[in-house]
Amino acid sequence: MGYSRLDAPEDLSAPTPMLKGLAADRFESLVECHLRALVGYLARRLGRQVAEDLAAETVALAYRDRDRYDPSRGTEVAWLFAIATGLMAHHRRSERRRLAAFAEAQPSGSAEDATAGTAVDHVAAAETLRATARALRRMPARQRDALYLVAVAGLDYEDAAAALSVPVGTVRSRVSRARARLRGEIGLPDVSPDPVVERGTDD
Repeated sequence: MGYSRLDAPEDLSAPTPMLKGLAADRFESLVECHLRALVGYLARRLGRQVAEDLAAETVALAYRDRDRYDPSRGTEVAWLFAIATGLMAHHRRSERRRLAAFAEAQPSGSAEDATAGTAVDHVAAAETLRATARALRRMPARQRDALYLVAVAGLDYEDAAAALSVPVGTVRSRVSRARARLRGEIGLPDVSPDPVVERGTDD
């Protein structure tokens, strides 16, 4: 189950028996409710300008293919984010360059105007940003996808699994590994893994 990012929306030749589609008014409601989250998901990965362009393309493709929406494969939200994530996959190199830039970022603001306390805070915040960017850049793209869908877009594990066309256990495993990588890079203490997550797989 789930939405393959190849046939949502590109594989127009695939057979589509028993698809119920998505009515125009329902589609409008879907976009109205989730456009902000969609743009935020893409912006955190590629920057605001590219995100707005990709969000517009996502909506256009989803509208074109709304008759092919299959509720048996996941919710409308999962379908929309499957399309967005599929488009985002063409920008992996840009995402990695963006993360590399954050990994080298220096504290902003004037050192002369900052008190000793705020200067320390700025340095600590900048180092946390750099460490987070390093961890995100180093982790496999499939882990980043799962982490961003759950932690940034706010999808539950079931919707994230449908958007990525993988089992729920795989999403739990990928998110768990991604969070562990972040904790290790930032220097936070590890926590005991969720036994449910441990049963997942990460292909």
